[in-house]
Order: sequence, then C-alpha cells, then structure tokens
Amino acid sequence: MKTLKNTFVILLIAVLAFSCGNDDAPAPAPTPTFDYFLRAKVDGVQYQTDAAFRVLSNNNNDRITITSVLADNRNFKIQIDRPIGTVTYSYPAPSTEEYVLRMEYGDASSATALWRTGTCSGTTGTLTITALSATEISGTFSFTGKRTGFCSDPAKVITEGSFKSGITQ
Repeated sequence: MKTLKNTFVILLIAVLAFSCGNDDAPAPAPTPTFDYFLRAKVDGVQYQTDAAFRVLSNNNNDRITITSVLADNRNFKIQIDRPIGTVTYSYPAPSTEEYVLRMEYGDASSATALWRTGTCSGTTGTLTITALSATEISGTFSFTGKRTGFCSDPAKVITEGSFKSGITQ
C-alpha cells in the first residue's frame, strides 16, 4: 500500500509540474481586424461585402474612386472628381459646383448590364462623405441609374448604401 501511495504522489507531482508550463512566453500578436465594408440595396435586394474592396485616390487627391466586385460579378463604381471634403455631393451637380460625380452598378448578366447616372435623363444620385483622411474614407450613397442605350428600360434603384474603407494611391 505504501508503494501505491508513493507512486500516486510521484505521479501527481509529475502531472502538476508538466501542466504548469512557462507562462512567461509572449502572447501571439493579435491579428488586425478592419471594419471595412460596402453595403447597399439594389431594387430592395441586399448587396454586401465585408471583404476588401478598393478605394483609390490619385496623386493630386482630386479624384476618389470606390469600386467593389462580388464573386458573382455584381459591382459598384462610385467616382468623385474634385471632392472638397466631408459634404454631400449630388447628381446632377448644381451649376455652381465644380465636382463631377459618377455612380454605376453592374450585375454582369451581359456587357450592357451597367446602370449609371448621367447616361439617360431621370438619373439622380447622392454621395455623402462622412469621414475623409489620408488613409480612410466612409460615407453613404444612393442613386437611380439607367442603362446606356436602353433609357426606356426600368431604372435600378440603389438605396441604403454605406461604406468604409482604407484609401490607396
């Protein structure tokens, strides 16, 4: 019995010694998380990407282009030339403004499946930039677009658009 107790005590000490490993090892670096996204409703159907999408600014910072493409090739392109900061831009632009706003949605069903502002009468749009720095941009958007050459076809109505992304040049 004494041997069994001694064996049990030795086994218990060994288990405790091995289970108390070195707690002084540095913790692994946390993986950075980004809360970048682009979301909108296209004729009431949700479009969303939480993955990377592109926001480009040219070297003069006088053009910002936001593009997003999903795996099924549905896509957005929003471009503002001569942005002046965190304000609301509209299409068509008032005659007193110098910016140029272009908004486009494509569903990749055919080469002509691009609904844009500016291609037909009756297209409108709004882009509000709520935050803009050298490295990030966020805002909201909505627009009604029509297909070039098919102006009498029904428009696509884009609502509840919002985005946040990093900016690259």
